[in-house]
Amino acid sequence: MDTLLELPKQWDKLLDEDAPASELAELLEKWAVGPDRELEVVANLAGNNHMLFEKNYFKQWPIANLDCLCLFLRAMPSQPLDEGNEPCGTKELLLAKAFSDETIPSVIRGRLWRMVVQDGYLFPCYQLGKSWSVPPLFSGHFNVREWIVKTKQPGWEDLRFSDLRFLSSEFDVELFKTKEEKGALASIHKDSPSELLVPLSITGKKLPKLYFDAILRLHAVKTLIALYHLDDPSFSKVFQTPRQMLFFICANSIAEEMLPWLEELENANPGLVKDTIDEFGFDALWFTFFQPDAPHQLDTILRKKLVELGCDPNRRIPRLGLSFAEVLASYR
Repeated sequence: MDTLLELPKQWDKLLDEDAPASELAELLEKWAVGPDRELEVVANLAGNNHMLFEKNYFKQWPIANLDCLCLFLRAMPSQPLDEGNEPCGTKELLLAKAFSDETIPSVIRGRLWRMVVQDGYLFPCYQLGKSWSVPPLFSGHFNVREWIVKTKQPGWEDLRFSDLRFLSSEFDVELFKTKEEKGALASIHKDSPSELLVPLSITGKKLPKLYFDAILRLHAVKTLIALYHLDDPSFSKVFQTPRQMLFFICANSIAEEMLPWLEELENANPGLVKDTIDEFGFDALWFTFFQPDAPHQLDTILRKKLVELGCDPNRRIPRLGLSFAEVLASYR
């Protein structure tokens, strides 16, 4: 244990002496695979971690060691601020400041953005006050989107967190208790619109919310498209605009199966894919980063179709100072 507790002192000494970024990166790689969670111990107990930001280590950090750096940053504790309506804790402020420095290579800034949006980083939006601002680094984070909707921030009325929330929701089959409900669930599993919807039509019943939630979470694409054509109230309540449908398709983990729906939307609303941009500046192509298992390459079926329909992977979002292609390059 004594040896383990010496590691934070060793780390602090290296930072204090301006050790090269390559030496620090090698240590993090070693500690990340250590048996005693050395990386987490150093991240939590070292006193000079702020020097990573203050001494511009991000500019020289080896590209091959970015994942370990992100593990370290996530493990660092965040001290809440007691200074009015600051948007986040001290670590988040340092991260946000570093991210906004466009002299840092785009591949590093892109990896930081992915760390926040894709790696389960928890943004403390409970600290966002009435006079609030979202640092660009946290643009697109689910917690931030949820907070904006819950607090009904003016100017963001069209942002619907629910468009994405159910993609990661767990599905509980125990909710389907009666014989009729279990039969409906079987039809949803088979993605058979006729088996599910015809009996409801005959009896004049509306589609229960329980069924619609299952359709979304089980990715019953054919049934979803059938509801779209029928203008079903359950469908219209969730998807009120073509834009919401588009973002849902792109953020879906198996979105390629929804290409027919995407093509129908574009045919009915020419220019939808090219012109639709959310409040943070993200277009449909960027929403593919929100998939739980976002692919690492541009040439997926869905992304190729989005580019074909007008999305530009090299378009930079001014707020982020990054393009889709630059973030994609951070997967190296």
